[in-house]
Amino acid sequence: MKATTRDDGTQLPPELDLDLVALARSGPGPYDIQAELPAPWMATVLAHTDAEVTSAGSTKLEVTPIGEGSSYLVRGSIQGGYSVPCARCLAPAAVSAGGEICVHFVRDRVGDADDEETETESPDERSFSGTRIDLRPLITEQVLLSYPIRALCAYGEACRGLCMRCGAELNGQPLGPCAACGAVDAQVPIAADADLEEPAKPTSSWQAALKQLADSGVGDDDDTGADNLEFAGPIPGVDDFDPGFEPEPEPIPRSSGKPAGRSAAKPTAKSAAGKPAAKSSAGKTKSASKSSKKPPSKKKQ
Repeated sequence: MKATTRDDGTQLPPELDLDLVALARSGPGPYDIQAELPAPWMATVLAHTDAEVTSAGSTKLEVTPIGEGSSYLVRGSIQGGYSVPCARCLAPAAVSAGGEICVHFVRDRVGDADDEETETESPDERSFSGTRIDLRPLITEQVLLSYPIRALCAYGEACRGLCMRCGAELNGQPLGPCAACGAVDAQVPIAADADLEEPAKPTSSWQAALKQLADSGVGDDDDTGADNLEFAGPIPGVDDFDPGFEPEPEPIPRSSGKPAGRSAAKPTAKSAAGKPAAKSSAGKTKSASKSSKKPPSKKKQ
């Protein structure tokens, strides 16, 4: 079968649209499928990105029928590539569009014929109907998935990027100030690998509990911190909790009477209440009232 692509090459060859009847006539299988991926087609697929395609790609696939044409296993690979701007210096960074393909095509069941959308069991399983399997959407999807989130040029992680002051490329310059503008802090700071290391995990359950309290912000609120100062027991649900100190024993009440603190404060409270003073003042008041009621004494003549 000859490839009938348009003059601009923005379509895939028809070899990727499998005619299952023609394949069955050629033998029991498996069937080898090879096709070219034109550069204009790849550029059209990646048109909404900043990718630049300069060469064509290719694909090699093996189609294996399973059962009596009820399903087909498609395995193979894609070769090709393009370039995108480096994430640091904007120089062309090579990206591989190649990858492995392994997809199981299952014929639609009779019960699912009335459904508009049939859910597949897994991402590597797809359905088909009739006597044809079109692999072109699969190839298009694989090329789109190859687009990277971040790519670096040939310098890799050693790429110094552009000057923060004037935008000059620093890769070709010696270490130190920017040769173009003389800026000392020309290079964009890059996080060190040591800063990205995960902290050590707690070695015991009580350390994990304390770390969880610290991560939740306990101690930032005054009321929460005051409540924590009174805590001297184990955390509920943690049997092997070790607070690191022994709690103080509670005072034992005396059997002879009231605690010394209350007895010492009792006289002060009585004096403050003024009960004896009230009696004396009351007595004076009564005597004063009696004396005021006595009749005046008669003067002797």
